[in-house]
Amino acid sequence: MSKIDWEKRIIIGKSGTVYKILPEKISVGRWPKYELWSTLISTRMDMDTFIKTLNSVINRVNKAQTFGDMIQPYTELTDLRNGIVKYNETGRPQLVEFAALFCLKCDKEGNVIEDVGEITEDVIREKYNDWKEIDMNDFFLLVSRHIPSFQQNYKLEVERQRNQGNE
Repeated sequence: MSKIDWEKRIIIGKSGTVYKILPEKISVGRWPKYELWSTLISTRMDMDTFIKTLNSVINRVNKAQTFGDMIQPYTELTDLRNGIVKYNETGRPQLVEFAALFCLKCDKEGNVIEDVGEITEDVIREKYNDWKEIDMNDFFLLVSRHIPSFQQNYKLEVERQRNQGNE
């Protein structure tokens, strides 16, 4: 049975694989995704809104006729948008994908055996498939412990939705 063991700071997948919860070990290679995904999660911004915002910035850059150095920001924004669109298409919960960045696969002796320098679609998919049975509330708790503003913004969003329902 899959579960998160809070005292040992591990996730046990349905396959029996153990993953250490090590956000303090986030690598330089994984940091850009950690930073982007934690921002998206903590602000509760949905992907559609984020993509519309990026498209707006790209349109403004396209209209800027006096700056020859706008090519680089345009390229970066386009790459970011393409990555986010792909991320949105996977159908996996953002919280689970985010946790995959810092919950690291271990061997029987407890040694980390995954490449901590990068995260790939295959690694995320493997972890998701191994963690599917874990209660989503556990992932809310896990992420709220590692993104300080997540819990506050999540409470504000719940309150906003509650107020909309009462109107």
